Amino acid sequence: KGKAKYPAWVDPVAASSPWFLGRAAPEAVEMQLALRPAGHFAVTDSLESSEALRLAYRYDGATHWKDIRATPQGAVFLADSQTYFRNLIELIVNYRLKWTNNGDLPCPLEVPARDR
Repeated sequence: KGKAKYPAWVDPVAASSPWFLGRAAPEAVEMQLALRPAGHFAVTDSLESSEALRLAYRYDGATHWKDIRATPQGAVFLADSQTYFRNLIELIVNYRLKWTNNGDLPCPLEVPARDR
């Protein structure tokens, strides 16, 4: 198998995290999250852009998706958000442990999709 082609701003530690599913098909991710409670999540490569990732999370009985992007300077953010982070892990930690209802996500990120 070839190496995953995630964006250059994704460091190897993030790429090997249990919540990073790489090239997983959206349908497979939705099946994996389907019966999980709110907050369960996974991060995948974007099918639309080689410079973006996708955050899949459960909320209100459905799986929702948000793009994760980076600025030219390397700051990482959720699409439509004004909150920037130094890297992908910092973004995930923030929305897991320091979540506030600021409009970025409707719930905190909880247990990564592959955790049991």
